[in-house]
Amino acid sequence: MILLYFQDQCEEPCLSPIRDEFLRRGYPAALTRDFHAPSLLSLFACHANLLFNFTAGHWEKPRASFSAICLHDLHQDNGEGAAYFRRDNWGVFDLGLLPGPRWQSLYFQSLHQGIRGPKLGVQTVGWPKADPFFQRPHPASPPPPSPQRSLLERCDPRKKTLLLAASWMNRSMLQDCMDLLSSGEFNLIVKFANWAGTDLSTNPWRERLEAQREETAYCLQWASRLPGLIVAPVDIDIFSLLALSDAVLSNGSNVMFEGILLGIPGLCVRDWVHPSGPKGESSVTPTVEMEGLFNGSSKDLRHWAHYLVQQKDSILPRLGQSSLVDPSLLGQGASRSAEAILQAAGWDPVRKPLWPSALLRPEPPLSPKVSILIPCFNQLDHTRNCLAALLKTLPPGLAEVLLIDNASSDGSSDFLSSLFPSLQILRNPHNSSFVSACNQGAATARGEFLVFLNNDTEPLPGWIEALLELFEAHPETGAAGARLVDPNGTLKEAGGLIFQDGSGWSFGRGEDPLDPRFSQITEVDYCSGAALMVRKRIFDQIGGFDAGYAPAYYEDIDLCFAVRQLGLKVFYCPNAIVLHHEGATAGTDLSSGFKKYQPLNQSKFVEKCKAALTLQDPPPTQTLQRPTTADRTLRFPSPL
Repeated sequence: MILLYFQDQCEEPCLSPIRDEFLRRGYPAALTRDFHAPSLLSLFACHANLLFNFTAGHWEKPRASFSAICLHDLHQDNGEGAAYFRRDNWGVFDLGLLPGPRWQSLYFQSLHQGIRGPKLGVQTVGWPKADPFFQRPHPASPPPPSPQRSLLERCDPRKKTLLLAASWMNRSMLQDCMDLLSSGEFNLIVKFANWAGTDLSTNPWRERLEAQREETAYCLQWASRLPGLIVAPVDIDIFSLLALSDAVLSNGSNVMFEGILLGIPGLCVRDWVHPSGPKGESSVTPTVEMEGLFNGSSKDLRHWAHYLVQQKDSILPRLGQSSLVDPSLLGQGASRSAEAILQAAGWDPVRKPLWPSALLRPEPPLSPKVSILIPCFNQLDHTRNCLAALLKTLPPGLAEVLLIDNASSDGSSDFLSSLFPSLQILRNPHNSSFVSACNQGAATARGEFLVFLNNDTEPLPGWIEALLELFEAHPETGAAGARLVDPNGTLKEAGGLIFQDGSGWSFGRGEDPLDPRFSQITEVDYCSGAALMVRKRIFDQIGGFDAGYAPAYYEDIDLCFAVRQLGLKVFYCPNAIVLHHEGATAGTDLSSGFKKYQPLNQSKFVEKCKAALTLQDPPPTQTLQRPTTADRTLRFPSPL
């Protein structure tokens, strides 16, 4: 999994094109605000000082095998100069991404000042946020994007159009612009920062955001009765607005600098201040000297507005060695960013099955704490990728890995043993079923804990430690399962529910795997056997998976119910993250192949566990409501 981290909503457009590029190249990638979520590879587009542990007084490293950082703002407190790299401590990352020569110059200045940079230095990649604009037809070419077309229809074509785009807005600033608009000479598009729609309850700037919402409502009231005033949707692409504009009015916002990329002049009004901020606090850091950008006062706003629109055709930004963005890279930012990160991390430019020939091949431990059991029948590529991921994530000496080969016809055993000499392989002369293979592996295992792992999974760093920590912290644990994530970045399962009719529900399926609802240790009805840990003595006491469910399906649910009958609990472990290529092994068609046993085994399970099922919730087909939680402590407040 590749995770791209952001804090405020205004940072998301910088990362979305890069995420899409990773997905295009075949890598699972997702955006997240959870800075401590583990990943194989990470990219930060927020202030890195969020990684500073104020309690311990030190910087924390990103929880990733490889980490990179990029700007989310072309200005990005540029007035600090080279000191910016110290404040955000780019030195804790492996790679830095910069948009153009001016920023590269500041970076090298920081090195001369003794500021430590990323381990592998920085690369110039352009400005990914602008890619969608520069990759599509020129905005003057019909038809324009739908939101842009709507705004265009509301602009008077006989007038010049000003874009008001500030980091923060207050009543004084808006009133200045209303006065300017009342002359009837201009159209005015007002663009509030897109973090104005963020969740106030978790934002440290709550008072300012509340004031921002008040100003939005104030502006909308004016828009209904003042011709030429247009309030743009919060989430509209900023380049679509710039394409409609002749000049930008701001208080030093990043939009001024993005306007320069399109040759649109901008005015930094230096006496506009933060709303609800400390008295006299300015919203402006010193403006970069660049052709097309000007500093002025609200007292001279009309003069400046006329001057800017007159200069639009004559002021062309010089995007040479002094530019914030390398002009030759416009439209290539996401591709160059993904390429730089993958190359620096040693990954393939386009995802291929992991080829682990260069990985270490440790000997199996003499006294393993954990035995990982992987049944397989063909699917060589998936099994190889699973084993390669294990080698990258297992601490030395912790676990033995047993592959139970159910008479694969694709040469899996011979090929994999040549790549992984330490791999223990149990070779069956015929396909003895998934259930039988799991029990066979458990009988051979030497570990205190068993982990049943599908061969179409790829565990992420920290997964096995998280499961063991859960068992240690909760002695009442009998079994625990992982957070299963689809390679496309959506959630597969955050624990499961079983209803009175024996039907199941994978909680959170298809949703954002990093939603806070799925980030808590939770007691659940069951966890999928795709990545399930259980104490070996408990598994043996139960008698293993019930052979009556052979070849597969419901054996994991039955086991979890048996665990609960022993007075133990089943927990969902959110920090154990495992990618699952569901359907790669057994398919998805309930009428054919192994999948056809799913409804058959449901009937067997209902017959066996009818007493326990009477205490479960009725199915959604009866209640006509989707489950809102998998947590048994909430669904069944009193012990069953």
